[in-house]
Amino acid sequence: FHDRHGQPVHRKIAAKSIIHRIQSPDVTVARLDRPVPARIAHYPVLPVGHDYRVLNGAALLVTDKERQVHVFRINQVSQRGFEQVGARPALENEFGAAWQERLEKGDSGNPAFLVIKGRLVLVSTLKGGGWASSGAFFGGKRLQDELIAAMRKLSESTT
Repeated sequence: FHDRHGQPVHRKIAAKSIIHRIQSPDVTVARLDRPVPARIAHYPVLPVGHDYRVLNGAALLVTDKERQVHVFRINQVSQRGFEQVGARPALENEFGAAWQERLEKGDSGNPAFLVIKGRLVLVSTLKGGGWASSGAFFGGKRLQDELIAAMRKLSESTT
């Protein structure tokens, strides 16, 4: 982890739980060896129970392995089966070439955010590259239930 000033905060993974949703694991929940300090940002996820197809076309801030931010457009939110969000880079004429880039090998797992009322909200960790990407949709009930169950299981393993 790094704080807002770029200072590293080191932790070790004490235990982990992998959530297999498709062919390969796409979400891993970890319990760390000690708490993360309050100066490390925590991001909310979307609440369940809404029809998030209304997000189609919304700007999605996608981060890459070099800690750069790119603007994608959501082109699909699936809340059935494997809850997914799909996105493509925004058009160059919308935000300029500096904001448009394809994802590439090594970018998988980096977070993607919506900006809601000036706050970053975690939507996905995208996987796959090129001109389109998709990833787990953290606003989905099934995935949130699995995340909560994994966190509960990991917290019980400390006793």
